[in-house]
Amino acid sequence: MVAYSNTLTQVVALHEALERRIGAQIIQVASSPAAVDDSRRPRSLHQRLTPVEIEALVAAYRAGVRQPVLAERYGIGLTSVKKLVRQTREPR
Repeated sequence: MVAYSNTLTQVVALHEALERRIGAQIIQVASSPAAVDDSRRPRSLHQRLTPVEIEALVAAYRAGVRQPVLAERYGIGLTSVKKLVRQTREPR
């Protein structure tokens, strides 16, 4: 208990240190020319892949290519591959 007997002082010091650190980062990021990053990939799956790429992905899956391989090949997540395959599945 001796190590933790001065917790209020330690918490206050930690809080002040974090405020200084976060404040410095906010100023640095706000003044940085790269503060707005427009080079991010679009989040929508249909914006990341063209209809031709989606058709090719589904055709490859139907030809027996495993889903993890397709995810890596097209640079998307495994869940996205599963979603595309499920969307193009013919109703029974």
